[in-house]
Amino acid sequence: MLTKQTFIFQSIRWVFAKVFFTHYIHIRNSLNRKSNKSFFGMLQVLKTFLLLALLILMSTSSFSQSGKVDHITFGRRMDKPIKIEVMESGSSYSFYARNRSFYTYIVTLKIDNIYNLNPAYVNKTYKVLPGRHALITLNVNDKEFSSGYRYSYSFSLGVPCSDINESYPYLLPFMAPFTYEFVDEAGTTIYKNSFLLSKGDTVYAMRKGRVVATPGMYHEGDRISKKESFEVLHKDGTILVYENLDSDVVFAKPEKTVYPGQPIGIVDDTGKLHIELYAVLGKGRLKPLNINFCINANETVGFSKLRNSMISSYPEEVVKREMSKSEIKKLQKGKLFSDK
Repeated sequence: MLTKQTFIFQSIRWVFAKVFFTHYIHIRNSLNRKSNKSFFGMLQVLKTFLLLALLILMSTSSFSQSGKVDHITFGRRMDKPIKIEVMESGSSYSFYARNRSFYTYIVTLKIDNIYNLNPAYVNKTYKVLPGRHALITLNVNDKEFSSGYRYSYSFSLGVPCSDINESYPYLLPFMAPFTYEFVDEAGTTIYKNSFLLSKGDTVYAMRKGRVVATPGMYHEGDRISKKESFEVLHKDGTILVYENLDSDVVFAKPEKTVYPGQPIGIVDDTGKLHIELYAVLGKGRLKPLNINFCINANETVGFSKLRNSMISSYPEEVVKREMSKSEIKKLQKGKLFSDK
């Protein structure tokens, strides 16, 4: 069955082809009637052919580029973040997935060559949070006979984002009245989503989320960035990566919740804080997203619209936006961050 895009594309090709052949035959017949088979006459036919062929080719290129997704491929950093464990009893085989990372994984388990067990075939996908989780149990049909199976599994980091709030306001990662720069001493503009700070400057969480990786944590869990990064998983499944943080000074541990305006670390020797926001596409793919920086209670701007040395703003309604009632009460009493 043809998709709508394929149907339109083929229709355009058919129209161009029809115009080409009609025009070509008209010129050829005209030349034959005049008995003019000179070099210039043939050249006119050739030019017509090349022009229409080029138009057809252009239509092909335009459709082949449509729908392209800008994404990066993520390769896991941790050795075997997911392990499958099988517990055997006299009447069953229970399968468990152990997630050694702080990220959530999508795990696909396939069990075949099953005999004297029920169910007779398994091919299921599971969302596996950190820790050990039960997947499925195979029960023995008849204890008088032997039983067996063969299994394989695959996994990918993160749950694909299906409901991203692309207009969400993100606080700047430093507290007012702190000012920041986009241009270094040589007058060179630094990269997008990068801020020129000083070694030891405090970095603050931009949105509420669960900590999934911290600087210096390489073997204890998985991570997206190769650099000294602090990574936070948000409610809508997006991931915010804070890069170039000092691994010796970390204010929040993995699995803990951080809140907007909460200190999470300090800038390392580079003096440059870089941040990236990603959406999980599945199968090891991440899509970079634009960040809406909050400059006041009612306005957000992209990175290119931020002014040099702008003073950061932390509107109360933005800070409390994703907090529960109990969290807001703790915040008002000054106890929200102290509990972490």
